[in-house]
Amino acid sequence: MKRGYENYHGNSRGHHSGPPPPGFKKYRRDDVDPVNPTPSKVLHIRNLTQETTEADLLSALSHFGNVAYTTLMANGHMALAEFATMDQARACIAYSKNHQIMVRNHPVLINYSTSEKIQRSGLESEDPSRVIVLTITNVTYPISVDTLKEVRKTLN
Repeated sequence: MKRGYENYHGNSRGHHSGPPPPGFKKYRRDDVDPVNPTPSKVLHIRNLTQETTEADLLSALSHFGNVAYTTLMANGHMALAEFATMDQARACIAYSKNHQIMVRNHPVLINYSTSEKIQRSGLESEDPSRVIVLTITNVTYPISVDTLKEVRKTLN
C-alpha cells in the first residue's frame, strides 16, 4: 500500500495537480542554507521582546551604518533590518560574533537573512519620485513661487 508522498502523487516523480492535502508541508528546494545563509544587506534578528519597536532596532543597529529599512515580524520576537550597504551589514555581523548586541536591554541573535531585500509595502514600495506635494494651511505670510523655490533649495 502506498503512503504519504507516493499516495498523494501516484509516483515518486512528484507530478500532481491541485493543492496538496491537509497535513503536507511545503519545503523549499533552493540551495539557501538557513543556518549559514549567504551574506546580504538584510539581517535576521531573533530573540526580541514583545515590546520591541522599529525605533529600538534603529537605535541598536545604527552604530554600524545607515539602516535603510526595518520590519517586525508578526510573532513579535523576530525582525528584519536592511542596511544601506553590504559593508555595514558585515560590520554588524562581525561585531555580533564577539559581542552581545542589545535591543531594549535584551540580548538578541543576529544572522544574515535569506532575503536579499525587504519587501516594502504601500507607498514605500514605489520608485522614488522628484515630485513634492505641499499642503499649506493657516497662511500667516504671503507665499509666492519664489518662497517655494527657497524651500525647495533647502531640500536638496
